Amino acid sequence: MQRATLAILAALLSGVALSANNDQIGEMVSIKAGEFMMGDSVGDGSREEKPVHKVQIKAFKMGAREVTFDQYDAYARSVGDAASKNNDHLNSNLPDDNGWGRGKRPAINISWEEAHMYIEWLNKQTGQKFRLPTEAEWEYAARAGAATNFPWGNKFSDTNANGSSASPLGKTSEVGIFPPNKFGLYDMIGNVNEWVEDCYHDSYVGAPADGSAWVVGETCSGRRISRGGSWYSDFTNLRVSQRNGINITSRNGNLGFRLAQDE
Repeated sequence: MQRATLAILAALLSGVALSANNDQIGEMVSIKAGEFMMGDSVGDGSREEKPVHKVQIKAFKMGAREVTFDQYDAYARSVGDAASKNNDHLNSNLPDDNGWGRGKRPAINISWEEAHMYIEWLNKQTGQKFRLPTEAEWEYAARAGAATNFPWGNKFSDTNANGSSASPLGKTSEVGIFPPNKFGLYDMIGNVNEWVEDCYHDSYVGAPADGSAWVVGETCSGRRISRGGSWYSDFTNLRVSQRNGINITSRNGNLGFRLAQDE
């Protein structure tokens, strides 16, 4: 964390122009305001997904696709180059792709802290305000109006998502090759688990009802939530209401993220 933070500070202080164009941002989808029942309304989940509760969501934007290696590597290289020009002997710290390839595959082995560093850099370059989605925003967007286990119904389908239950891929796929949900969002189920802003809580007792991030509690210092399941997950862990609490410094081949933005 300290080395990467020094690199960002060096880049910002250097005055070096680090360009971020439409390819760097990717497509942002406008999500209309609304309300939904958050949690396991089908009855297949655990205590973590209960109680089912009504949440009001303000209009916001969400990345149509997960942040890719193309996008993340541009940040990592730019920060490394700027740090080098400031006599900070830091390499670009490109994240490991597990030998699967980079390009349009989702960036993996990204911690929650590193996702925030990327967003900080992107905001500086674009003058915009991107962020991680809240957990409630993520589920609302993933459901796209559905009250079932998956956006398309209650049964997992390997034609709709990259997950281990039926898919032979055994690794990440390029973003956007599976059909989008009704909101126009790709890979909300499977491919990689996606970091959200919220701290981990073992139930929804006390959760905010306004769609904001739940960032109070004793677990906030170390564990945040990931959503959506991954290429490695079986169907029970690919359900739209399923949630994981993960240490903010964790990196693995199942973890990535996507952008959100206030409307």
